[in-house]
Amino acid sequence: QLSEKYAVPTTSLVVQGVWAALLALSGTYEQLATYVVFVSFLFYGMSAAAVIILRRREPGAPRNIPISLFNTDLTRAHPAQRIQGVLVQ
Repeated sequence: QLSEKYAVPTTSLVVQGVWAALLALSGTYEQLATYVVFVSFLFYGMSAAAVIILRRREPGAPRNIPISLFNTDLTRAHPAQRIQGVLVQ
């Protein structure tokens, strides 16, 4: 539910703040950084898998940005494609 005055999801902000406080109090910085890196790579992998699945499932779908499935120019690629490129090579 949105706040009438500021039009922000107040419940979500409170829950996120409590969760962040619990995480900050529960462990060391190194442990939290490890969790963040792990989850980031997990989501990068899921994004790369989603691109592959959608490209195979809907090959003729209109796309706003043309991206080859096996992009070799890793300097300009999306992070998910960088991981995909590293895994494919």
